Amino acid sequence: SSSSFNIEQTFDRLVSGAKYGDCLITLSSNKMNDDEADLLGLVPTHAYAVLRVEKLGNHKFMLIKNPWASKRWKGRFSANDDKNWTPQLKKALNYNPNKEKQFDNGIFWMCFEDVMQYFSAVFLNWNP
Repeated sequence: SSSSFNIEQTFDRLVSGAKYGDCLITLSSNKMNDDEADLLGLVPTHAYAVLRVEKLGNHKFMLIKNPWASKRWKGRFSANDDKNWTPQLKKALNYNPNKEKQFDNGIFWMCFEDVMQYFSAVFLNWNP
């Protein structure tokens, strides 16, 4: 990876663009085999919409939607992750994993580190 890529600066730009409604953000998932895709809850080489971008302390989150309205992330900070969600994070993001477990609508939170690992591109469409 290029040393000129500044994660903090890039993420802050995403936060401000999303917050003010100036930017439509979409992601493209990596190429992966079916077994890996099923394990992760992602669709290979698929477009996803970013609904929210949030920075909470050292945590960087994206609320992501699979346009199919089903099949969602199963990794860190997924609805089934009981280890990483703290009461403070759940409150700050207004997120209830137990409620989300009941119905898969294809919407999920993901930390930016995982986004960078499992998605090949972030597309920014700015309001002119």
